[in-house]
Amino acid sequence: MSSLLKSIELIEVPDPAAQVDFNHLFANHFGYRIIACTATLVTDATVANRRPLFRFTWGGVTIMSTQHTAFQIASQTMYYSLAPVGFNPGLINSTIYPVLPIATDIMLEAPAHFDVTTPALAATDQWSNIRILVERWAYRTV
Repeated sequence: MSSLLKSIELIEVPDPAAQVDFNHLFANHFGYRIIACTATLVTDATVANRRPLFRFTWGGVTIMSTQHTAFQIASQTMYYSLAPVGFNPGLINSTIYPVLPIATDIMLEAPAHFDVTTPALAATDQWSNIRILVERWAYRTV
């Protein structure tokens, strides 16, 4: 007999080094339903026009991708939020909060990845606060 173990979990991805995009590999032996994701990018003063592409992949195949419709300019902080809602940017204390739409039910299992590709990353550009809210499940035999 097998039973299904489910939980809601917040995955906190370690901050990558400056000028490095992030790539999170989901753990083996679990399935995941993506609820929402967040990440912050602080940009250098010397390079403009970054437009990150967020992707969910499985076995090298892109399951879903989303990209902001506007460029992130130099010396700007953007707190990206990926959620199954429409695009709704806000501005608070010079930090921009774009909400990028993702599909309602993205279901993944290992070897799945959540990653970002950011053209023109400068030496002091920094990704941080990378979080993935998931429903996680595992099967066990009892």
